[in-house]
Amino acid sequence: MKALRLLGRRTPTLVSAHGIEVWGHLEGSLGTALRQATGLLPVSQFTSEVLQKEGGIPASRIRVVPNTFREDLFTPGPKSVDLLKRYGLKPDQPVLLTVARLAASERYKGQDQILQALPRLLQELPDLRYLIGGRGDDEARLRQMAIDLGVAHAVIFTGFIPEAELADHYRLADLYVMPSTGEGFGIVYLESLACGRPCLAGNLDASSEALDGGRLGFVIDPKDPQAIGNAILRFYRREHNQPWLHEPEALHEQAVKLFGKAAFEKSLACALKELVNV
Repeated sequence: MKALRLLGRRTPTLVSAHGIEVWGHLEGSLGTALRQATGLLPVSQFTSEVLQKEGGIPASRIRVVPNTFREDLFTPGPKSVDLLKRYGLKPDQPVLLTVARLAASERYKGQDQILQALPRLLQELPDLRYLIGGRGDDEARLRQMAIDLGVAHAVIFTGFIPEAELADHYRLADLYVMPSTGEGFGIVYLESLACGRPCLAGNLDASSEALDGGRLGFVIDPKDPQAIGNAILRFYRREHNQPWLHEPEALHEQAVKLFGKAAFEKSLACALKELVNV
């Protein structure tokens, strides 16, 4: 933020704002620096409202520009035979997936709540498997939690997932589950949707915006394992009124329409025109 002061007031400056790096941090020097910027480009309406409420920044200097994703990398497709073999899965086996850093500082991602929902889920779906992608200093705790809950046999820790394998991991799952409480938006949701897989997200942050308010998945209380389990069961039982959640091409089309390159460029162009008359 020192760079904003060095640029001076005559140089137009725009700052992109995501989530936890600004939420709750706008009373000190960060807030002062942001208030000096020409305009702010939060990636979600949620963060826009935080900037206005906590930072005192007028809505007239804020334009939401949602995140986008790589359309060439994330597309629908069959389950990877290599990954099925790697994880000992059958092609028709129900699979949930979360991809995130397994860091103690990022426990807000929601893996704990999914693990807590698993005992009941396994009673209904005994072949269900939960893939936890990523690595970090919190992995040992999560592994022990799975053991303590008696669900270790149903939990697969994939380790770090390289970008070249990320789309195949999304396609391996039926439902991407990340009931987070700290997402400024959530690019992983877009990637999963673009691969034709619906998502489960929380309702206490900006996650629902990536799911078009819940139209492209399930938005629930991220702190309630029972609500999480209920939503997952509704998905597998198809006890919902969103048939497109089981149509990969339809989900991909919606992801591209709402958050693809063209949508991002249009959103950014409008923001530049309105804030700095570019």
